[in-house]
Amino acid sequence: MEFSIGHLAIMTVTICLVLGGGLYAARSVHSSEGFSLGGRSAGVPMIAGSIAGTCVGGGATIGTAQLAGSVGLSAVWFTIGVGLSLLVMGLIYARPLRYTGLETISQYIVGNYGKGAGRITSFATSFGILFSAVSSILPGIGLLAALTELSPLVSAGILLLLVILYAFFGGMKTASIGGILKMLVLFLTLFALGFAAWQGLAASPELLRDKPDGFLSIWGISAGSILTNVASVLVGMICTQTYIQAVFSAATPRTAAVGLILAAMVAIPIGLPCAMMGIYMQSAHPELPAMLALPAYLLHYASPLMGGYRVHCRP
Repeated sequence: MEFSIGHLAIMTVTICLVLGGGLYAARSVHSSEGFSLGGRSAGVPMIAGSIAGTCVGGGATIGTAQLAGSVGLSAVWFTIGVGLSLLVMGLIYARPLRYTGLETISQYIVGNYGKGAGRITSFATSFGILFSAVSSILPGIGLLAALTELSPLVSAGILLLLVILYAFFGGMKTASIGGILKMLVLFLTLFALGFAAWQGLAASPELLRDKPDGFLSIWGISAGSILTNVASVLVGMICTQTYIQAVFSAATPRTAAVGLILAAMVAIPIGLPCAMMGIYMQSAHPELPAMLALPAYLLHYASPLMGGYRVHCRP
């Protein structure tokens, strides 16, 4: 695979911008509480950026585009589930949690149910963080390996290094600033390109001729599947320390609630443009691996500024 100079330059600038913003924010971190909770001074944009930047990862973008090729527009239920989970957190228990002044879910459980329950909670939340990380990292490893022809092990090492640079020095503040920048980049690119993909499908209806009824409807799968997907995401998110951390870092209980609701408004629609690009690419290029549907669209149907990089796939 071969990169063009323009795509490579934009990709490098984007990575440096996100890392640089996070490292700049890290200058104000001088204590353990500042690292883990940002000094409990985060405002609404910081809360929303931290949470949205975490939950809108490879699973929500590349994964949604990958799934859309087989189930259609109903692939968006993952990001809808993420958004609904954030709404539940914001409307129901963000304020009570922030009022406690604690740092972790385990501390809350220990204070109310004893140390035994706290140990179980620590174990469960650790696994929750692990599963959340896997869903975001696996698409990144596969994508990096496909673009660079590096081995999956080397690709995983590169991603690990980027994660360390991203969060190691600044903790919550770095994650918040990086999340805000990430959301700006995603919204500017994904929705513009998703609209272009929708126009492409409208101009070439033959691409969808062999698709089943309801393929372009979010209700294309059964109600039972929808409820199962949403419930699994809801349980996973409300039990994971990653998202609760942002609640404890908020300046006030109200800030925590509003930040979560704003993050939900970001997460819910983000799957739509990803699904449209996935449907277009897997309909127009059925020989393409499903995992590469979104990046391939960015490479072949977007300018260097929008796509960030480009490859020429070998036959």
